[in-house]
Amino acid sequence: MGNPPAAPAIPTKPGTTGQKVLWGTLTLALSNTATLLKVLKDVLEGLGQLKSFAPQIMPLWLIEVLVGLAVLIGNILLFRFLFDKIKSRILPGRTVAAGAVAAVAISLLIVTNVYSATRLRADPSIAEERLLSEATLAQADGSIAGFRIYAYKPQEKEDSWTTAQVITAIISVSDRPDAGRLKAAFAYLESKHLKNGWNADPNGKNSFIRTEISCWVAIAYFTSLRKTGFWTPNESIAVSKRAGDILRQVVAQQDGTGAWGPVVRPAQENDRTYPTVMALWALLEALSASNIPQEEKITFGNAFDKGVLWLLEKYRIGYGWDENPAIQSGARFDGLNYEALLLLKRAEDLGGYNLFKDEEGYKSIKHDVVNLFPTPVEVFIKTQIPPSDYGVDGEICWATFPSYPWSLAALSYLVDDKDISSSDQRKLRKILQQEIEKLNDLPAYLKTAETWELAENLIGLSYEVHKAGVTGK
Repeated sequence: MGNPPAAPAIPTKPGTTGQKVLWGTLTLALSNTATLLKVLKDVLEGLGQLKSFAPQIMPLWLIEVLVGLAVLIGNILLFRFLFDKIKSRILPGRTVAAGAVAAVAISLLIVTNVYSATRLRADPSIAEERLLSEATLAQADGSIAGFRIYAYKPQEKEDSWTTAQVITAIISVSDRPDAGRLKAAFAYLESKHLKNGWNADPNGKNSFIRTEISCWVAIAYFTSLRKTGFWTPNESIAVSKRAGDILRQVVAQQDGTGAWGPVVRPAQENDRTYPTVMALWALLEALSASNIPQEEKITFGNAFDKGVLWLLEKYRIGYGWDENPAIQSGARFDGLNYEALLLLKRAEDLGGYNLFKDEEGYKSIKHDVVNLFPTPVEVFIKTQIPPSDYGVDGEICWATFPSYPWSLAALSYLVDDKDISSSDQRKLRKILQQEIEKLNDLPAYLKTAETWELAENLIGLSYEVHKAGVTGK
């Protein structure tokens, strides 16, 4: 009898299954563009290449538009794809049910994409690139060219304090800083250098030598000396000597108490926390430098040790530091607190000058830090010295302390500190992550900010991105 003849094969369209798989993959990819970019960012970060991410190639707003269009198109295509597949598998004619299921699936994808896009925008490395670009715009033109007080106001005057801060910021975060332009900024600083330092003269009405400016200039020089290839070998020798001369001048202004004042005359009634922090910062840079003679480091180290002891003595548990320790005000100087903590944390690694790290007073401060970071800091929060305390030795000494960049910087060091309890470390990590998310608010705040604020936020971010950097005006 034999087997019955085989049934004729049903003709199929060649490649139908492959086309469906390809179609589904394409629509999912388009729909999840933001998520894919987030994954790409994580991969680049892991490879140490995050600084070369897209904002160097195109503006962030253009990336956001392209991502938005891709997500919109992808979700429309994916909705159609899911709708057709679900409708054919439920019951014929149940288009409403198919549409509802497809809409729920798409909604979940949109929520995922919005979250991913937000995280992408709030990345510290991307924010750093944007700030670097904006700060660079503030420089004047010419072979002697400082940085203006406002980045987007060409008619604004240049300023020594601002210039020193921006130089430090740009060199700290840039892999390949424009040496020619920045050397023009250093030339501007030298053109304004007077016998005892630099004038605090942003408005032309308050002309006197301000200690903090000399400290910032010294920091700028030492930061540039660490950048390979920035100076020629002969230039490096001259720059190292210049930085040392400036710092010796700062050391000569130290009071017998171990502190510094914002004016050049040492006296206990002139002692203030901010100029002391800045002088210690400059000394830290010198003591960390390889091209400073050992005999100079001994002098600098003695001044550093005295200043640190003064700083530890003036800390108030649960409160922090007053700008003027002689006046215990009720308002906390959070930005100053975070700068001082950051300085002390960095100094822990300073061989030969870090004995303070084992002092009970210092450990008590670190045990207290969770009280200084009760909630995430908003990007626009600043504290100022009250006008009633402006007067120092007959001069008007103002100071403004932004909180956000220094909170971000200090937290990047403190979250893993062995002297802080594990439960407090977890609290600090949570606050740090919440502060990183607040980077979304930074562009709006900086639209009308002065250039020094750009610089401080850039330096503060550098600690989180690179775990290295430099400090407030």
